[in-house]
Amino acid sequence: MNNLSWLIYAAQLFDNVGGAASLISVLSGIGIFLIGCCIGAAHMEGEQTAVKKMVPVVKKLAVVLCISLTFACVIPARRTMLLIAASEMGEKLIDSPQVASVVDPSIGLLKAWMVKETADLQKQSKN
Repeated sequence: MNNLSWLIYAAQLFDNVGGAASLISVLSGIGIFLIGCCIGAAHMEGEQTAVKKMVPVVKKLAVVLCISLTFACVIPARRTMLLIAASEMGEKLIDSPQVASVVDPSIGLLKAWMVKETADLQKQSKN
């Protein structure tokens, strides 16, 4: 497989991982909320042993939430990955000798045209 194939593969893979990270973030956030409600209810009823048992679970879910949110935010979207792949291929195309042989003479023609147009504009502005 060439670089373009790998970038397209990575785009699909990152899309799947980003979706999974988002789902894990939502589920762990819901879990923290529900366990937090249980902790609040247990605390109000004076059940300190239940509170002590649930606090480590909330801490673990908070770590999972932070990690999954980080992945969900940092992983680029599929479209971004495909644009990166297109940019890579465009750069290779522009750097190829075949394109350079066409572009180099074109730049010379463009410069000559700009000099001529600038001279024409200067003549018109003097009149």
